[in-house]
Amino acid sequence: MQDQNFPNLQQQEQLLRLAGQATGRDPEQLRQALQNGQVESLLAGLPGDRKQQAVQLLQDPQALRRMLESPQAQALLRSLMGR
Repeated sequence: MQDQNFPNLQQQEQLLRLAGQATGRDPEQLRQALQNGQVESLLAGLPGDRKQQAVQLLQDPQALRRMLESPQAQALLRSLMGR
């Protein structure tokens, strides 16, 4: 059964294309980095302070969950996934 909060394969492809456009990176490279847990390579293009914030967030599962469950993040995800 598909989790309503998790994008299906088509939506994942869309998100990767959007992320690729936003970062100027190949969506397939982004996919590989995500699958291989290469977070540092995903964050390489961010300015120093943003990169540090992202790393701290990713290292704190509770903070990451709070952020992803925020109304703003949920609204953004719903709009990106066409819901």
